[in-house]
Amino acid sequence: MLSGRITPLAPPPRRVPWAVVCSAMLGTLGVVGAGIFVFSMPFVLIFAGELHLIDEIRLSNSGTTAVARVTAVEDTNSTENDVPVYAYRFEFRTRAEELVTARSFATGRRYSVEDRATVYYLPDKPGVARLENTRRSEFPAFAGLMVLIFPLTGLALFAIGALRGWRDVTLLRHGQVAGARWLRSQMTNMSVNNQPVLKYTYEFQAEDGQTYTGSRRALPSPHVGDEAHEPVLYLPSHPARSLPLDALSLRYPVRVDDSGQWSNVHSPWSIVWCSLAYTLVFAGILFILTHVIG
Repeated sequence: MLSGRITPLAPPPRRVPWAVVCSAMLGTLGVVGAGIFVFSMPFVLIFAGELHLIDEIRLSNSGTTAVARVTAVEDTNSTENDVPVYAYRFEFRTRAEELVTARSFATGRRYSVEDRATVYYLPDKPGVARLENTRRSEFPAFAGLMVLIFPLTGLALFAIGALRGWRDVTLLRHGQVAGARWLRSQMTNMSVNNQPVLKYTYEFQAEDGQTYTGSRRALPSPHVGDEAHEPVLYLPSHPARSLPLDALSLRYPVRVDDSGQWSNVHSPWSIVWCSLAYTLVFAGILFILTHVIG
């Protein structure tokens, strides 16, 4: 027998509370991924904030040159292998006689004010330019690309969590109910706040009479495995896709109200935190696309 909190569930499609949607779309994995992404973005800002990788690649292949005049030399207070990094401001005229001002960087003192030097630039974007033996970004491109490893790792975890959350919401909305029997739980190599993430394995019989095995990674919970037949939702069109309700990444378990719809006492703060996490992640993605890549 299934738990009484699930048996009066209405047929699909069902209403899913926004607090549950937001909690599922973030989830434990999403929180970890968003945290890694957000806390690594300041390093991206420092080391790759003005990399513009596509422009750098185009500029490295550009043979368009002019003679530039150095107008200022500035100490950036940055070092590379204990050697100061300098910024050189310069101006030059393009072949169309357009006066352009720009800035490039180099490790060590290479030019002085009023020096003349060859400048490379893009004919269609003259502002993308650098003096000979300098670079356009304060730090080398490889340093900027190295720091991208951390936000990209966080973004991958966040995306996996969001995808799993979307599948969970789909199952809550359209899933068929079955009773599952827990087979085993085992430790994984992942932990959150010093709590080990467990992999739960279970089996259930679908309406087609076949027995299916599923698994779910979740933090330890007293609600998981406390019933002889745990409520599981699965898609009749794809029974291999299933969801044990008590393994959902929610502070409180979902229940069913008198109308057969999902009910949850989850705090509305979950909506705030989810909105904040998604806003920060998408803002970071936009920054990387416009300042680091584009």
